[in-house]
Amino acid sequence: MRRPPRTFTPCPDFDLTELSTFRRDVLMPLPGEPKLETRARQLTLILAKAFNELKDLSWAVTQLLKGAPLPPPKISTYQGQYIGMRNTMSRMITGIVIEMMNGIREHQQVIGRWAPFQVCVDALPPKAAAAWRDVRRVALGQGGKRTFLDGLWEVRRKVAFHHDGDALLEGFRLHFGAEEVGVENEVAYVSLGNSPEQTRFYFADAASSAFTRDLAERAGIFSEDVKQLANDISFALRFLVEELLKYFDKRASAAESSRGTSAPSAPTSARP
Repeated sequence: MRRPPRTFTPCPDFDLTELSTFRRDVLMPLPGEPKLETRARQLTLILAKAFNELKDLSWAVTQLLKGAPLPPPKISTYQGQYIGMRNTMSRMITGIVIEMMNGIREHQQVIGRWAPFQVCVDALPPKAAAAWRDVRRVALGQGGKRTFLDGLWEVRRKVAFHHDGDALLEGFRLHFGAEEVGVENEVAYVSLGNSPEQTRFYFADAASSAFTRDLAERAGIFSEDVKQLANDISFALRFLVEELLKYFDKRASAAESSRGTSAPSAPTSARP
């Protein structure tokens, strides 16, 4: 029996500009190049990957928000899953932010001592340059940002990319052991369906969210601060990665010319 033909429903909000291209060897280290330049290629990939991941999660959050429950809040399977998913995505965004910050710290010499990097920063549009300065200040713990950064790191280490048993049990205690008892913590909620789609362990959402909330309060982390930082990162990296690619594209073309061959150095546009 033949299967019915698959219908194609495009994903919403895939509003991308036309394709552009760079050389295929744009980030390949050149023979004998300084180690700092190779590290700069690594940093370019780190920044580009972080941009993509933040964009992906931002898209997922946007789609989720389209189905936000109407007020007032109430106990329901829909509301429980919606809040659980929203908080999961927030933790994932925090984890990606801190991983990118760690990448910046590990490549401080590139940012501070590799002259072409500053040339790329100087070429940024003013708003992107300002966003990059804010991102760098947070990554390096400058301007009183050390506690903020440490708090983000704890979220990443315990409940974003890892399942820390001590942290989750502490969150469970904070939520279900609170002196004030209401409908949200008088029992541990679950949906036990016949498939993963029909199932959710809401008490685990409550435990991880309670731990994250307590840690954020102690570290002075506010959701709006994290959101603004993620927006700064995305805006800055959109232009910074482009400038770095342009630099390395020219380097590869110059190296090829010095070997007696030539090739276009683009970027060129190509419609899919």
